Amino acid sequence: MRIGIDCRTMLNWKRAGEAAGVGHYTYYLVKYLLQEDQVNDYILFLDKHASKRIRKDIVGSNPRVSVRNFPFQALHRCLPFIYSHMVISAMFERARLDLLHAPANALPLFFRKPAVITVHDLAIYDHPEWFPAKYPGAPAFSERVIVPYSVKKAKRVIAVSEQTKQDLMRIFKLPEAKIDVVYEGAEPPPAARAADKGVLEKLRLQPGKYCLYLGTIEPRKNIDAAVRAFVRLLKSDYRRYCGLDLVIAGRKGWKYEPVFEAVTKGNSDLAAAAVAAKMDPREQIRYIGYLSHEDKAPVIGQAAAFVFPSFYEGFGLPVIEAMSLGAPVIAADRASLPEICGDAALLVDPDDDKAIAKALGRILDEPEFAAGLREKGRARAAEFNWRRTAQETIKVYERALGAIDG
Repeated sequence: MRIGIDCRTMLNWKRAGEAAGVGHYTYYLVKYLLQEDQVNDYILFLDKHASKRIRKDIVGSNPRVSVRNFPFQALHRCLPFIYSHMVISAMFERARLDLLHAPANALPLFFRKPAVITVHDLAIYDHPEWFPAKYPGAPAFSERVIVPYSVKKAKRVIAVSEQTKQDLMRIFKLPEAKIDVVYEGAEPPPAARAADKGVLEKLRLQPGKYCLYLGTIEPRKNIDAAVRAFVRLLKSDYRRYCGLDLVIAGRKGWKYEPVFEAVTKGNSDLAAAAVAAKMDPREQIRYIGYLSHEDKAPVIGQAAAFVFPSFYEGFGLPVIEAMSLGAPVIAADRASLPEICGDAALLVDPDDDKAIAKALGRILDEPEFAAGLREKGRARAAEFNWRRTAQETIKVYERALGAIDG
């Protein structure tokens, strides 16, 4: 087969960082497809800014892979619809593909050849209040036209979890037989480096002395609940927990301001608790910004607990990454997170600050329990790997073109 992959969303650490889980998915899927597939030919359609790095990182001298850059990119700023649907469709058509894989929820409207689409997350259909509108009518067009067209036009639809599969069937009445559940993966934990200690020192972090949230700062991640729970725990026995910090990492997303208001109030409450306990107040809730790919692993791996009270995840890649790096995980009991975490995390009601605080306290106060969670987490994360994701995705391509039975 001659397979094209639309890599516009691919992870670009050098420029904009991790622009969400979709970029991460595209990068690692392509990386492992090129390693696992010794039969098919691939054409990667890339932004010119990422092209050189991707050639070096994952393409190399592979004779079955070619890279093409998107043309006329200035046109995208002036005429986004024409560019995204007409120009891009024409480019894909000229490549004489047997199959196109669109890994980010949408196909160009004028593309007519066989295609596979990956759907990550349909939360916007149930909770539009969690998402921004770039300009009036923009989200409505994508939700009402592009995504419904794409899932119905595609030969096969990949869902990244059973949760997403059920959402596809409920929202779009998509036949179950058309959907393949293919889980995302986690990279094997990197070996410890001498530089890792320097990362923590640079960020003023002490191993095992902080709880961590890592992800985009946006409403549906429910980060302010983690802040309130942390404050509740410390105020319950300030002297006992006074050495602990809550660290928030990730890029600022839409409506991030309430999180920083919660941080300011939380630090004020903890300062009052410190004074009442006749101790010196200090900043115990900190935002450290976006973490680079190199810095992320040591920061996650040395956390006392990884807190992820998100209201909705299509998959939940951050919790798998945290488990793979040995951090005890507290996650919301909503959407795909119970499916992904299994019994390897403490699942809590994300609306219940007291329950989140209790889970934090249990991990901090019961070292044997925390060690058990670390062990379970590593074992659970090992079940989700990109090599398997690539192998199962190749089977989806074959189903799409009738090479194997569905």
